Amino acid sequence: MARAAEEGLGVLRLTGDSARYDVAIEASGRFVRVQVKSTMCRCRNGRSYACATHPNQRTHPYRRREFDFLAAYVIPEDVWYIIPARLVIHGRMGMIILTPSLPGHKYEPYKEAWGLLRRPRGRAFRVSRSSAGGPGDGAQLTLERAPSKLGSGGGFLRVGAALP
Repeated sequence: MARAAEEGLGVLRLTGDSARYDVAIEASGRFVRVQVKSTMCRCRNGRSYACATHPNQRTHPYRRREFDFLAAYVIPEDVWYIIPARLVIHGRMGMIILTPSLPGHKYEPYKEAWGLLRRPRGRAFRVSRSSAGGPGDGAQLTLERAPSKLGSGGGFLRVGAALP
C-alpha cells in the first residue's frame, strides 16, 4: 500500500495470515482495517475488470465487520478503488466489476477515494501511550482491537512498540 503512504496515511502491515484484512490505516489516532485485492482480469467487453471480493477457495467468504474497506487495484489502469466493505461483502463468494474508463459506473464514487480512509468510523481500534516519565524512558505505544462481537478471534490484539 505504498500509494496510501504517498497519500499521507499511516500504514501498518500485518504479518502472518491470521487476520481477515491485510493492513490497518491510521488517521487521527484511529485505525481502519483494509483488505487489499488486485486484478488484471479483463471482462469480455474489453474495458471492465473483474475483481474477487472473497478469500482463497479454502476458506469461508468474508463476513460483515471483518474489515472496513476493500482497496481494489486495477493493475493495467493503475487505478485504486477504496470501497466500504458493506457494499461488497454479502456472505458469499463474490466479485465486483470495475470500469475505470466509464463515467458514472457503479463504483466510480470510490475511484481514488483515499479521503474515505482519513475519516475512520466506529471503534475498531484505539491507540494508547504509556510513559514512565519522559522521552527515552521506555515509553510504549499500544494498538488494541476491541473484542469481536462475531466471535472470530475474540479477545484483544495488542501490538506494542517502544518509543524513543
